[in-house]
Formats: sequence, C-alpha cells, structure tokens
Amino acid sequence: MVKTVFKGVWFFSLIGLLAVFFYVYASLPESVVVYGELDAVRVSKELLFYISIAVIAGWNVLVYLVPSLMRPSSEFMVWLCGLIICFNLFFIITLGFINIFNSNERYDYSNMGFAVYGSLILLVVSSLSWPFYLFFRKFSRKPQV
Repeated sequence: MVKTVFKGVWFFSLIGLLAVFFYVYASLPESVVVYGELDAVRVSKELLFYISIAVIAGWNVLVYLVPSLMRPSSEFMVWLCGLIICFNLFFIITLGFINIFNSNERYDYSNMGFAVYGSLILLVVSSLSWPFYLFFRKFSRKPQV
C-alpha cells in the first residue's frame, strides 16, 4: 500500500516537473546563464533542454528499470520512489532559479538560496537514509530464541 502511494506521488511529481520544465524552457533566452554573474557559465537554450531531458529521464526511468532488473524489496522501492521525488523537487526548484536568474525582471534571487539549498539537503538526506535504515534494522533485530 505504501509503495502504491509513493508511486502515485512520484507520478505527480514527474508531471509537475515536466510542466515547470516546459514553462521555463519557453521563457528562457537563447543564451542561458547557468551559474555566476561576472564570470557567467553560459549554455545554449537547446543544450540545456537536451541535458535536462536526459537527466530527468535517467533518474525517473529507475522506477521501472530497477524492478525489472532485480527483485528489490517493497521497502527499497518506497525509498527509491522517495529519492526520485526529492530529485524531482530539487530539479523543479533549480529550474525556477534558472528562470528567475535569466529573466529581465529585477528580482532579489538571493532569497531563493534557502529553497535551493533546502531541496539539496533533502536530496542528500534522502539518499543517505537507506544505508542508515539497513544499519539500524540489522542491529535492532532481536535474536530468535
């Protein structure tokens, strides 16, 4: 049951990510600043599109690829779906930041750092939670008598 709920949330996070991605892509200029102001790292709009699609597809295909290649436990699939949900959230916030940074409007985008770093921390915590779960599960089992 929990696995089904996580797969549903994952699906809606993917739909939201694609909606935000296409909205951001439509509003970007031809030369996109990805990082920096003075020594800006610039890429073309098309290159950003193809890299983003590859990264989004590469992460989200794991929901279908992992169960077909191996027989993971239901707990592992819940963790994997949660990790991919966190990735989708991080990518949504990152795309929003890139969109705001490249807009012609005056916006104090320094206030958005909390959201970007918060989603990155959430992604790291989610990725590290599986090894901790296995570690504590191993040592919390009571011996059979």
